[in-house]
Amino acid sequence: MSLERRIELVRITSERELLVLEDNPYGLLRYEGTPLPTLRSLDDQFVIYASTFSKILSPASGSGGRWPPRRCSRR
Repeated sequence: MSLERRIELVRITSERELLVLEDNPYGLLRYEGTPLPTLRSLDDQFVIYASTFSKILSPASGSGGRWPPRRCSRR
């Protein structure tokens, strides 16, 4: 998704207070240029970021991580 579309998506979800689950296992793999920013880096209130790094290293292991928005996290 282009940077412009990412910004527009974040704007719409923020206006409507919708949660977005961003699954980004291949986000850092690019042939040229710098990686695009994640939706989570553009808005940490309404985006849940999931990165399954095991798909790259060991698909059968099923390890990864989840980063919920601050408003969903308990302190």
